[in-house]
Amino acid sequence: MNKGCVYIWRYLRYYRCLFLLSLIGGLGLSCATFPDSIPKDISASELIRFAQEAYSDSDYELAFFYYTTLLDRHADIRSLSLVANYEIGFLHYKLNEYEMARTRFEFLLAEYQRNRSDYPQWVYTLTRKIIEKLPDTSNENE
Repeated sequence: MNKGCVYIWRYLRYYRCLFLLSLIGGLGLSCATFPDSIPKDISASELIRFAQEAYSDSDYELAFFYYTTLLDRHADIRSLSLVANYEIGFLHYKLNEYEMARTRFEFLLAEYQRNRSDYPQWVYTLTRKIIEKLPDTSNENE
């Protein structure tokens, strides 16, 4: 790992440690602590790794933050955009935000129909499986 990556990793670990210490010490506030900014030179794979680590730690807001950053920075790379959209949709699903999840997953299915050639197959397969599990919330607004 080069020196720049080590510095960035330590920088992000520092903020996560501060957040955990504030929770343990009873100083936690109602909102999560995010890094003020993510350095521009962090790669897409690092953003995905940070998001997955946040998800594994049940820090869904931080995972949203990293996946949204991935989407903002790499919207022009279709495969990364699709992965970010899937993961954001999945986070909505895990948080029982079914309409938001459905919107994201329907977008992904429409993208698959539009152009299948560079679409990651796992995104399509998992999107289909999850959208079938989503409860029908269309009657709840009546």
